[in-house]
Amino acid sequence: MRKIGLLISTCLISNFLFSQKEFSAINGVKVQSYSNLTKLPLMVLVSDSKNLSLSKFPQWLKTEFIKNETISFETVKIEKDHLGMVHVRFQQSYKGTRIENALLIAHCDNNKVVSFNGDWFADVPVSNSKAISEQEALQYVLNKVNAKKYKWDNKAEEDHMRSVLNDPSFTYKPKGELVVFPVIDAKKNTTTFLYAYKFNIYAEQ
Repeated sequence: MRKIGLLISTCLISNFLFSQKEFSAINGVKVQSYSNLTKLPLMVLVSDSKNLSLSKFPQWLKTEFIKNETISFETVKIEKDHLGMVHVRFQQSYKGTRIENALLIAHCDNNKVVSFNGDWFADVPVSNSKAISEQEALQYVLNKVNAKKYKWDNKAEEDHMRSVLNDPSFTYKPKGELVVFPVIDAKKNTTTFLYAYKFNIYAEQ
């Protein structure tokens, strides 16, 4: 039994080292570190010789690192620091559905990507289907929370927030967001991807 355990461990280490070598072999990039969770590149430097423009970065990333057309990256935030560097946050999606906690940040100088970092996934084999509606998911969540009173039951509070925010449509009622949720088991070195609804529930009592 001990020998089998050792063999399995050796195989896992060998596969990890192989994947590291594979990513490190990509022309014009240097992998500085790998994610402890995903085992994929966490911090990557891009050579000046690549001349990689920000507009070409998402497709280049898919072509070189992912090789999967079901995965995409959308810009969600752009920031400029006091040195003039631009930092662009990209949200990773699977078939148009956002992958929870999958964000990459590209760091640019003169519109060229010089490095990027973050947690992302090369393959996203979703294990379940969209079998329930948003309303069914919400009812399940409310049954689990089981609050005596929710924020959206307090009409005075909602009216106050509509006035403060100058938004007549404001409500505390939860709106579900369909996401792909990665369940990472670090001990087993596995990741399971599941469709899930995400809600913000505001309980008052």
